[in-house]
Amino acid sequence: KCANILQSKGVQRGDRVLLYLPMVFQLPVAMLACARIGAVHVNVPGGMSAEGLAQRVALSGAELIITVDGFWRGTKLIKAKETVDRAIALCKERGHEVKLTLMISHLSPNPGTPPPEAHEQFIGRRPCYFLNAPFNPEQDEWWADNFCKASPVCDVEWMDAEDPLFISFHHDDKEDKLQAAVYTVGGFMLQAYSSFKHLFDYRQGDDDHDDINENIFLCLHDYSTITGLTYGVYGPLLNGATVLQFEGIGSHPDPGRIWAIIQNYQVEKVLLTPSEVRLAMGSDPSYISSWNKSSLRLIAVAGEPLSAPERKFLLAEIGSNSTPLIEVAVSPLAGGAVVSGFPGIFSSTVVPYFGVDLVLVDKKGKEIAGSGTGFLCTRQPLPGMVRYYYEDNSGEKFAKLFKRIPGKFVTEYVVARNNDGEYVILGKESDVLFIEDEFVSPGAVETTLMSHSAITDAAVVCVDGKFRALVTVDWGCKLEKEMAKELREIAINLLNGAHLEVQSTDVIPRNTHGAIARAALRRIIGQQSKESPAFDGSLYDLVDEAVVACEKLLENPNSLF
Repeated sequence: KCANILQSKGVQRGDRVLLYLPMVFQLPVAMLACARIGAVHVNVPGGMSAEGLAQRVALSGAELIITVDGFWRGTKLIKAKETVDRAIALCKERGHEVKLTLMISHLSPNPGTPPPEAHEQFIGRRPCYFLNAPFNPEQDEWWADNFCKASPVCDVEWMDAEDPLFISFHHDDKEDKLQAAVYTVGGFMLQAYSSFKHLFDYRQGDDDHDDINENIFLCLHDYSTITGLTYGVYGPLLNGATVLQFEGIGSHPDPGRIWAIIQNYQVEKVLLTPSEVRLAMGSDPSYISSWNKSSLRLIAVAGEPLSAPERKFLLAEIGSNSTPLIEVAVSPLAGGAVVSGFPGIFSSTVVPYFGVDLVLVDKKGKEIAGSGTGFLCTRQPLPGMVRYYYEDNSGEKFAKLFKRIPGKFVTEYVVARNNDGEYVILGKESDVLFIEDEFVSPGAVETTLMSHSAITDAAVVCVDGKFRALVTVDWGCKLEKEMAKELREIAINLLNGAHLEVQSTDVIPRNTHGAIARAALRRIIGQQSKESPAFDGSLYDLVDEAVVACEKLLENPNSLF
């Protein structure tokens, strides 16, 4: 039906359809509808600012947007349709016109429903009687009105393996620019199918695993990310798995939300975000222990490397020391996992995925034989990797990916390899700290800082050779010289004696999939110390509250010790 709706609006093979949606069921429906008719879906995380959305609309050339009237992020109301309208106006000013917006009635009450008393309008629940989403008959149409009239039969558009499937946006740290990366039908789907099947030990229809629970897979990564696209939608569905989709945040209405879902739906495999892990560790243990998690057969984490305490916590508290835990290093440019743990192997190390010809190189681009620490590269291309950047007619930007180290593709990760050929992920190249010819994981430093009783969250970045820790302090505490000195002392060994600047902040800015927004923090810190281009939060995958947190850091640079 959705495919027929799109075709009735003039969407043809190769056209871009932008999806500005929270994690509602219509999101994968619209994605698969685009794939069915040969259109290219462009996923943008719900909650992004109007400026950020406008940039992505114009960069992709999308002329049709699918959105919702609004949605809740915890107790915060996100007025998505208002954001879309502002973005469309910005696009028009810049010479790009959006022809149609399809709006899903997600929070609005049914027409004619009388509003309840004020005290009965629950925050964070549907319907929302005070939303009042704007509707322009000349620009907008209701999803439901089209859906009820659409035919349930739609012919498939047969595609070439190298035809585009979707566009995903990546931030180029070196140029501080957005890039619209294009992924293809055949290669991406093949890699998604294969890697999901083997990494998550998916089995269907054998005698020992014919229970329906075997098919239930929960992915907590947003479907606007490569991790969510690969292991939340395409990978599981190509394998015939049942995907349990979660809309909301893990801390609302309480920190036990995810574990309650796992019990209630008997989830067998879950792919967590780093933010969910940290939330669980910082919460009252009763939020975890009160829910039965014995249905879990596999726990996976992707997004950022786990620290030793985080790994120990997941194994003991979530997996009861019996459920396998794997880390998955997803390279957005590679279109999926390049290294990972494997089910049944209790180890903090990871190994190359099948067919991935990995090589370790040093800062000069020379190959490292045996054990060592360096940049993770591949000698051969992967089927799911990005094919080109949209509207990069010369191919120059894309060619840079392969010119940095001739004959090799740099995966973005810095890793340590032991004599057995196993790897430990230290982090992404732009995030890892380089101290006296050694690579240091920022996550390890952050975990150490958070061992201080007054620190609730931390982020460590390097700007112009200087190391800066941003910390949030517990209620009733204040960052002063003495506390900053204590923090430097507990981190001094990890930093090989390097000086660590410490700055307090109300909140650590994170991107839409829960990872620390390190690129944005580097730009802010660089701007505090010297003349540089103004901080543009729209370039990063930040929700509005993270943009506000970044702006506050710029306004209050005095809390630095």
